[in-house]
Amino acid sequence: DKPQARKESSRKARLDVREGQKGKSQKENHCFLLEREIRQKMNINIFIFILGIAGICETGYMILSHMKSKPPVCPIEGCEKVLESRYNKTFGIHNDILGFLFYLFISAVSAFILFDLFPAEIGKWPETILWLSILFGSAFSLFLFFVQWKIVKAWCFWCLMSAFTIWLMLVSIIADFLFRS
Repeated sequence: DKPQARKESSRKARLDVREGQKGKSQKENHCFLLEREIRQKMNINIFIFILGIAGICETGYMILSHMKSKPPVCPIEGCEKVLESRYNKTFGIHNDILGFLFYLFISAVSAFILFDLFPAEIGKWPETILWLSILFGSAFSLFLFFVQWKIVKAWCFWCLMSAFTIWLMLVSIIADFLFRS
């Protein structure tokens, strides 16, 4: 009986909101929808910013370990094998440095979008660049995942954490795009 009453109450609340929107002018309804879109845009950029900071911490730890010539603390076996393989560098640059720069870029762009610091004249380009960067990072991360799995045949915990962070960014922007459509 109580679950049925809750469902009925929830249905009435939704109807009340719809009825309230019907009585408003078209301009007020547009403002309501715009406010909801801005709030959703803020949420996704806050989430991406937080993931970017997490990525900076992950790759920063790897860089510090490399600079101190100490292997990173790794809860699974295989980190050293992966980190000493020839696939640890791309175009002569350590992947952890590339990852750090990637996360720094993602965090900066998402913060600029979040605080509306880009000039209005450039329109949606910052979001597009952010999405394309995350897409590229996800693809590169997938390649490195494949390298660990099939070629090196060892797993690096920190590399997997970074891959998970990037893939979570990708899933969040895809979900955001689908919900906005």
